Amino acid sequence: MSETERTIYETFHPEAPETTEFRRILTRVRRRGQEQDVRTLLVTSAERAEGKTTSAAMFAIVASLHQGLRTCLVDADLHRPRLAKLFATRGGPGLAEILAGALPPEACLQGCRHENLRLIPAGSPRSSPSGLLIPDRLAAVFRRLKLLFDLIVIDAPPLLPVSDPAVLSREVDGVALVVRAGRTQRDVALRAKKILEDAGANLLGAIVNNVDDVLPYYYGHTYYRYGESAAAGSPSGAPAGRPASDRAPRKPRPRASSPGSSG
Repeated sequence: MSETERTIYETFHPEAPETTEFRRILTRVRRRGQEQDVRTLLVTSAERAEGKTTSAAMFAIVASLHQGLRTCLVDADLHRPRLAKLFATRGGPGLAEILAGALPPEACLQGCRHENLRLIPAGSPRSSPSGLLIPDRLAAVFRRLKLLFDLIVIDAPPLLPVSDPAVLSREVDGVALVVRAGRTQRDVALRAKKILEDAGANLLGAIVNNVDDVLPYYYGHTYYRYGESAAAGSPSGAPAGRPASDRAPRKPRPRASSPGSSG
């Protein structure tokens, strides 16, 4: 089996350093959102292959396994869905059928090896998937899922190629932006941040990662200063964190960092 075909079960270990770091990041993200009741968390990136899908999967697993939260992981990347393969489940029915009005969310929930975790895959391919993202329908779906789960983690497409994440970001409680150190250019990260701000998204912070040694870092929104003094590809004063890229479910080993510190 090639690296790109490996499932999350082959790389995840509950006591691994990367799992510990994602626990810290998730705790920090949820703490930042305590006053805002962050129960729907959108995970996106500026471009492809920055680690957003693996990060979303790790958030969901950690929330369900380590924090005991009833968690739903939603594949909202209707253009290039990956979660079904990552979790070795069926690709549908899923979000596409829910948004098309063909099925309720309950009919599309799939179990996995973690008791408190359910997955909603992307569903059947559509010629124009962006057309399914109607705000009223999205809001209704997330309201329904909040009745069933403590936390909903949404894997969204990258921000620059399509408008989907901007639309999705308006209907969730908070957004985490994944940035790949050494790859994501400063102007690209700034552009992604601007798209979210223009959409009115609640940007909770950034997860800076890389594939080499896999240690992610979390930065609160107040520390998000890519354009002012950062070297291209990483935030100012930020150590080069390193989790997995979207091209392979290698385990990101995040490291939580104080929003106001320079690391």
